Amino acid sequence: MPLRDMEAVGAQRARYQIGRIRTGHKVDTGKTFDAGPRKGEPKLAPAKLTEFRFTTHSEAVVREVARLYGGDPRPWAAYPGQWEVYTTTARLDVMISCATLSSAAAGIG
Repeated sequence: MPLRDMEAVGAQRARYQIGRIRTGHKVDTGKTFDAGPRKGEPKLAPAKLTEFRFTTHSEAVVREVARLYGGDPRPWAAYPGQWEVYTTTARLDVMISCATLSSAAAGIG
């Protein structure tokens, strides 16, 4: 495989998303839409969490996150086929690679 192709594969792997770390969620406002295609559906509003929430397509990943950071993994009701866990931790150690920073700074990622 030519070097250029290998670099492209490496970049794709670097951008592959396993899941997301979230600091909020949506809550019911107690109101409903009055008109339009969503008439009668509940209105939701963003709300900040005191602990982290993780979402992913992988049940195995969400179970490992729950083992490490607490919480009960469950299917994400709003998005069938995805999983979420509300953790019991308010602090995470995060490592960001230099390649990620370089790509973001260059507008690539």
